[in-house]
Amino acid sequence: MRALILFLSCPFLCSTLLAQDITLKATYADVELKAGFTPDPYSAIISAGGSISAAPLGADCKGNIANAPDIQLNYQSGTYPLIFSVGSNEDTSLVINLPNGSWLCDDDAGDGLNPMLKITSPASGIYDIYVGTIASNFSPGTVLYISEQTASYDTSSSNDTNNDDFGDFGDIAEGRLETGDFVNSEGKFEDTWTFDGFADEFVYIELHSNDFDSYLIMESPSGQIYYNDDFEGDQRSSVLDIQIPETGEYRVTVTSYGAGETGSYEMYLEIF
Repeated sequence: MRALILFLSCPFLCSTLLAQDITLKATYADVELKAGFTPDPYSAIISAGGSISAAPLGADCKGNIANAPDIQLNYQSGTYPLIFSVGSNEDTSLVINLPNGSWLCDDDAGDGLNPMLKITSPASGIYDIYVGTIASNFSPGTVLYISEQTASYDTSSSNDTNNDDFGDFGDIAEGRLETGDFVNSEGKFEDTWTFDGFADEFVYIELHSNDFDSYLIMESPSGQIYYNDDFEGDQRSSVLDIQIPETGEYRVTVTSYGAGETGSYEMYLEIF
């Protein structure tokens, strides 16, 4: 299982408004959790920050956040507390709109410069979650954790998460989609790999699985998306053969066409 920090073109470009709009679709995931959920913690890799100051939302609200929520949690409460925490190598903040419409915020209650919020008796309902950055014009990769047990601050985790990237180009990378991987808003498991590319190089990526209908996605440093589902009609193979447009870190996501599909895969990458 492989997963890396996600770097998307939002949140800086998504909004120049002066207030958050919690009616907007969450940028990264809509999550439903019930008291006693497993695995615990739930985690999601996101790109923190935004163009809007959180300060008007309350005395403890700090940092720069996006207009749309990063994560929207639909939570069915029980007897457990609800703990939100962030793992990041940068100074981040947490801003949450609670089911009753009020705002709850934190800057550095967690480990080091990481935020943490613990709700002892959480209500059932919708929690709109924003991860902010104290520095402006900055969008670091972070991990948001939701737990009923303890706060987490690992910067390289997303449910199972092993951070990794392609080694020697031309090698075959192996992985597996399975329960515990990052789950996107469509209910599909994802593994994410990265590689460094230079403008005008050609990249060839071939994904194959005997276990699931493969779906291959590549994102450029500026957020341009390339994808392939069934290469030449083969549901088990996906191929991208592209002249890359810019220099920087590219993100390659391995997922499935249908929700909940699992299994092993092999992926080959070559740059020339």
